[in-house]
Formats: sequence, C-alpha cells, structure tokens
Amino acid sequence: MNSLDKIVAGFYKKMELMGIIHDQELNIIYMTNLAKQFCQDQGLSNNPTASDFFEKFHALCLNPEEVDKTFRFITQQSDLKYQEEIQGLEGKVYHRITKTLKDGAGNTYRHWVIRDFSDFVGDQANNIYIQEQLELQAQQNAHLAEELFDAREELERLANTDPLSGLLNRRSFMNAATDLIATVKDTHKVYVMMIDIDHFKSINDTKGHATGDHCICVVADLLTAKAPKDSFVGRLGGEEFAIMLTSETQTPLEQLAETIRQSLENEMITFEAHTINMTVSIGLSACKSHEEKCDPALDRADQGLYKAKENGRNQIHAVF
Repeated sequence: MNSLDKIVAGFYKKMELMGIIHDQELNIIYMTNLAKQFCQDQGLSNNPTASDFFEKFHALCLNPEEVDKTFRFITQQSDLKYQEEIQGLEGKVYHRITKTLKDGAGNTYRHWVIRDFSDFVGDQANNIYIQEQLELQAQQNAHLAEELFDAREELERLANTDPLSGLLNRRSFMNAATDLIATVKDTHKVYVMMIDIDHFKSINDTKGHATGDHCICVVADLLTAKAPKDSFVGRLGGEEFAIMLTSETQTPLEQLAETIRQSLENEMITFEAHTINMTVSIGLSACKSHEEKCDPALDRADQGLYKAKENGRNQIHAVF
C-alpha cells in the first residue's frame, strides 16, 4: 500500500467524502451519500451521468473549457497513454493516467483517470474519486496558504520598511532600538549615529527629485554596506538616516563615522545627465545606563548633527 493510499484509507474511515465511480462511457456505477445529496441539491436526476455530475461539480472551481477537454479526453481515448500502475487498498493493481487541469486563475491541478473499474464496488469504491478530490483540495488549500503567506510577508515588509531606500522606517527603527537597549544594556553600551545629506534641498531643486531619490538610495546602500554586522540602519525621514550599534562592534564609533563620511565624499554619483559630489554631516551619541528607550540618545545625536552643520557641514560632532 503506497503512502497516498494509506492517507486516503485513514481519511475516508473517519468521514464520508463526496465521490463517484464511473466507467469510460461516463455511466456512474457508484456514488457516496454526499455525492447523492450533491445531485439532489443541484437538481440532477436520480440517475445522472458522470458528465452531468462533473459539469456541476467542476464548474465551482474549474474553467468550463478545461472541463470539456477532460470529458473528451476520457471518452475519446480507447487506449490511454502515459499510464502508471498504482496499488489499491486491497493490493490490486490498477492503471492510472494523470491529466493536468487549469482553473480560471491559471492554477494547475491533477485529475486522475483510472481505467479498470470492474472491482471498484462497496468499500473500495472510494479509492478513485476520493484520491482525485483529495489532491485537488490539497493543492487548492496549499495554493491559498502560499498566497496568504506571501501577502502577509509583503504587508509586514511594507509596514516595516521605507519604500524608497528599503531600510527600516522610523517606527520600525525606534522599535528595534528599544528592543536592542533592553537586550544588551547590562553588558554593552548602545551607540547611535545620525547621518544627514548636506544641501539635499538644493539637489532636488537644481537636478530634480528623481536625482534626489537616487542619492537617497546611494546613501542607503553605502550605510548598509558599512554598518557592522549586528547593527541596524533606518531612514528616519527625508534625507536623514540613523545607525544603532553596540560597543561589541570591533570598529570604534568615531572611526566608523569617518569611514562613512569619507566614502560618500569621495563617491562621484552619476544619474541621467547629472553628476553629484555629495557630502554628509554626522552626529554621534550613546544611550545612558538609566535610559530604556533610544529617544534621548537620538535627541543628543541630532544636537551633534546640528552642530556639525553649523560648523560648516561634511564633518562629525559627538554629544554624549
């Protein structure tokens, strides 16, 4: 007994499923009670053909054009090709062919056709249509679950990241910073670095907002590349960025800030017909032992940033 047969056997012992058995002339030779109830609910006759049954059932989930092709496939092929042998619940071997169906949304499902119906009566009758419907339902459920999972991931990503730079947005950065402080404040010092693009308004005004957006992305990529492994980077708004890191980092805070400043100063940015030599001002600070949130440290780093700009820009100033 193969694994699928075992699953089917255990499944239909616990509950009655809607299934039918039909021959190649589409005469129904067995129906479960749920299938009979379905025929009554759909207004079918007491002795419907498999065509009638499938037309009602598959119309709920499959493209009608595909249903028609399936009927032709079953009735017109006297010698079905691409057969495979399957072992039934009682050890009997049957020949099966798999046909692929598509629904209106382009999803694919496997429809099984079994040739030998002679011994499918009584308890064994479930084994044909149940297998088909179990796989159909399983694939539909799996497809739906995958879509829901992807949608949830995408919604979470959109809620937590800045759409232009791909960095953490302000809300997510603040939440992550608070979590970091709570985790390491007893063993490591927590530092914050604020970075602001110099004369960014002038870039937008003279070279266009598309160029300004490109500069935002360049800074975001460089900060991501230069930031230590266990730190995190966010775009707090406009041309303002921040990095949160701990004293566990190998590179000293001031040295890291200078590396970032020099890297951006030395990078000649080309976008469309424009060439930009961009600089940044940087403010540094650290969380104090009694502080449970990053807001006070960010305020001090912002003061340092303001001082760096006041002193001529393209420089670093720390406020601890």
